Amino acid sequence: MELLQDTFDHLNQNLDGTSSSLAKTQALHTTLSATPDATQAQTPTEFALEPGYPNPFNPSTTICYHLPEDAQVSIRIYNILGQEVRTLLQSRKEAGVHTIHWDGRNDSVQSVTSGTYLVRLVAEDFVGIQKLAFVK
Repeated sequence: MELLQDTFDHLNQNLDGTSSSLAKTQALHTTLSATPDATQAQTPTEFALEPGYPNPFNPSTTICYHLPEDAQVSIRIYNILGQEVRTLLQSRKEAGVHTIHWDGRNDSVQSVTSGTYLVRLVAEDFVGIQKLAFVK
C-alpha cells in the first residue's frame, strides 16, 4: 500500500512540480461540477441539420438539428430516387437543439432495403439535406 501511495505522490509531483496537484485537481473538479452546462443554456444562432450518427447505420440512426427560433418543422426521409419513405416529424418545435431517431422503417413500418437515403429538414425558410447509408 505504501508503494502505491509513493507512486501516486510521484505522479502528482511530476504533473506540475508540486505535491499539491491532487488538491488542485479536486478544486478544479468541484468548480467544473458546479458550473452549469453551457451548451444547454445556449440557443443556436442559425438553422442546421447535422449528419446522422452512426452513419452508415443499422438498425437506427440519430438525427440532430438546430432551431434558432420556434418553427414549424418537417423532417422526411427519401430514397435515392426522391420518393418519400418516411415522415419523421411534422410539428411546431421550440428553439434549441433537438434529436430524432430513425429506425430504418418506412411509413408502413416495414424495414427499408440497404442503400442511400436522404433526410430533409424544412424549418421556416431553411432547407437542409444529409445523406444516410442503411446497411443490413
